[in-house]
Amino acid sequence: MTASTSTSPRTSSAHLTPQRQLKILLLGSSGAGKTALALRYAQNCFNPHQKSTIGVDFFTKQVTVPDGSTVSINIWDTAGQERFHSLVESFFRGADACILVMDPTQPPRESLASLTYWHAKVMHHLGPVASASHFPFLVVATKSDLDASVPLDHVKQWCASERGVAQVVHTSAVTGEGVNDAFVHAAQLAVDYHRVMEVLEREEVEREKSRRRKSKRGSWLASAFGLEQDLEEQDHGVAAGSSEEGLRYARLADSGFLGDDAVRQEEARRTRSGLFTHSSPVIRLGGRGGTSSVEAKNCACG
Repeated sequence: MTASTSTSPRTSSAHLTPQRQLKILLLGSSGAGKTALALRYAQNCFNPHQKSTIGVDFFTKQVTVPDGSTVSINIWDTAGQERFHSLVESFFRGADACILVMDPTQPPRESLASLTYWHAKVMHHLGPVASASHFPFLVVATKSDLDASVPLDHVKQWCASERGVAQVVHTSAVTGEGVNDAFVHAAQLAVDYHRVMEVLEREEVEREKSRRRKSKRGSWLASAFGLEQDLEEQDHGVAAGSSEEGLRYARLADSGFLGDDAVRQEEARRTRSGLFTHSSPVIRLGGRGGTSSVEAKNCACG
């Protein structure tokens, strides 16, 4: 069965549900045994004349993982031929785990180079995001019924040197050895990754909410401070102008330049114009000779 080229993002199944849908990729070189592995697990059959996958196939099966969760895993069996590599990369999106399939009957350098290639492809697709450091890989060595060319220690060393690689599981699609264990293990890794991503997503949501609250608070404070500053500047301007007018009036009165009638008229005019208020302080200026003084009452100070 050939899958369509449309996929939905991992976030479409990002929330915990009684029956979770998890996506597991099968990646590896052509002839490594990916399709035989998937068929043995999903349909419990083996076809010695199985043809190479063109594009991608997928299989679905329910599984109960060691922590007791029951999940439905979608196994994406990808083509290993080089001409399909760019197409295969389009199916990386939304994966919850990856099984790197290797053929241990091939020369060690070739087998390990294939693991490195596909591991790097997935990590490059994930990019520098938080999920990259948590994304799980499982190495599955196929054809355990045949003599291996790759020492087990070499594979273990490779797993230890690469980020996110759990371990290696030996399997045989011919006999069924290790096949169920491999997929159950991969499903558990996918469930764990799924939970980690939910936590990261919740934390990101909370951080975004916090940033928005701080932004709103900062905007409000800036607005309030600006308004208060404007009012202070206005008050200061009025007070300065009123004080200058009051001082000028007091000097005129003190110098005798204004007569009594003129003083009263000037006071009345300034009171009407708002320059004098009942709460204004009294300004005292020394008169001529330093003995007499005149009080400029109700001189406005703002």
